[in-house]
Amino acid sequence: MRARLAETLHSPPGRRQFRRGELDEATGVVRAIGGPGSHLLSALARANCLIVLDESIQVHPTGEEVDTWSLDR
Repeated sequence: MRARLAETLHSPPGRRQFRRGELDEATGVVRAIGGPGSHLLSALARANCLIVLDESIQVHPTGEEVDTWSLDR
């Protein structure tokens, strides 16, 4: 599902990132939960999706549409 970012996210160049997120399907807005570290398991437990950040873009501004992968289905 495509969703709009609730806040600006940064990612390192050349690296695709999968960030934990909370998607509000009613509004189509996704908010990142926790930081970018893979060790943050409590954030993963609260997440209902993964936010896919493209490796060719370093700054993903508020309102940008991104792909999300559902963790609920």
